[in-house]
Amino acid sequence: MKKLITILFFFLLFFLVSCQEKKEATHQVTFLVDQEIYLSLNIKNNRLIGQLKPTDPLKEGFNFSHWEENGYTFSFETRIQRDYNLQAVFMAALDANYYQNINPELVGNGLKAALNNLIKGHKMYSYSTLNAYLTYTDESVTNPGVIYLTYSGPNLENRGWNKEHTWAQSRGEDGSFGTGVGIGTDMHHIRPTLNSLNSERSNYNFDAGGVPTNSYANYGNKVNTSAKTFEPRDEDKGDIARILMYMDVRYEGDDGYDNLTLVENAPTSSPYHGQIGRLSTLMQWNLDDPVSPQERQRNERVFEKQNNRNPFIDHPELANKIWGPTLLEKNNQPKEFKNNFKIIDIYYMDLKRSLYI
Repeated sequence: MKKLITILFFFLLFFLVSCQEKKEATHQVTFLVDQEIYLSLNIKNNRLIGQLKPTDPLKEGFNFSHWEENGYTFSFETRIQRDYNLQAVFMAALDANYYQNINPELVGNGLKAALNNLIKGHKMYSYSTLNAYLTYTDESVTNPGVIYLTYSGPNLENRGWNKEHTWAQSRGEDGSFGTGVGIGTDMHHIRPTLNSLNSERSNYNFDAGGVPTNSYANYGNKVNTSAKTFEPRDEDKGDIARILMYMDVRYEGDDGYDNLTLVENAPTSSPYHGQIGRLSTLMQWNLDDPVSPQERQRNERVFEKQNNRNPFIDHPELANKIWGPTLLEKNNQPKEFKNNFKIIDIYYMDLKRSLYI
């Protein structure tokens, strides 16, 4: 009997120690505002943050948007199974006012027209002044004082760069729109780029596929000289898509500038009729590569200079409301968008809910 009691005692002791070990398993969740610790929590393994969720931080001139990790929005429905460093994301306080006259029920061409009316009439600059502005608008978020180059990232090596027209100059409605004040100097689509990568991109359409570029192949950009397409590295895919969407909406041919249009099958040789593609690929990139802190900073700084914003950076879900219902097949016949992009409908419904409610 005494032996049995001893065995039960040790079994109970082992059970209590095991429970205590499990009880003490925690993960640290740190909330950062501009890289400064706002709150740090120790959360038990596999638990939700629940009522410990912090109050929204304040920042003068900005509205708090959400918490994110490495550019991805953090969901408070996530069960904590590791440590997290979450960064506060803010939007300029004017954002709500900026879009206040856009009817959330609008879709398609009606929404395009409303956004066009909102973002046109902005301030414009001469081409020769842009280099100085780009060193500010494209300053690296992670490496202050260093310019961030499209297709390659922070220019830590201080390599030579020039200005890339994301909507290629030659792809105007009636020939090249050049570098004259207007389309050719709109900072929303003019990006600093390594000289050789700018050359390899040429005036090609954007689409998936190809082989690594001859220069700086390690960055992950691809070119298909036969199909005349360029595929940027993964980090820039969404950026490119949202820039081109801005250009399509901004330039409708109603204010003395060319009518620019995103299409499924854009010309690969002159005349280009103001068209660039591939629309379905760009829609997918907009989904696959969410808006990054680098994009948000750029949008704010271009807004400071031009007094207009890129709506697709502020609200990427607008792309689906404009181009989502139909896309064009190779024979230019309507094709149901949901057949190829079922996941986008689900994804954007969530974003729509957060935007308009």
